[in-house]
Amino acid sequence: MIGPALGEPPEVTGGDFVTATAEVFAVDAKTRVVTLRGEDGELVQVKCGEDVQNFAQIAAGDTLHVRYMETLVASLRPGGE
Repeated sequence: MIGPALGEPPEVTGGDFVTATAEVFAVDAKTRVVTLRGEDGELVQVKCGEDVQNFAQIAAGDTLHVRYMETLVASLRPGGE
């Protein structure tokens, strides 16, 4: 869609690639979820798609260098919505 449909507020989307280094805390091979400890010490879970290379080789204690897309979508809505 080129623009918002009639009556819909405009929407703005922005994003950028982010690179980071993280330690693998846990791997759930069945669900393809990897728990990572970031540089700030926080744990984050990442669902890995089939396109993740060498997934079967990822193990707890590994250090990964990751690149991902961070996206923000914002829209202006009337008060109370």
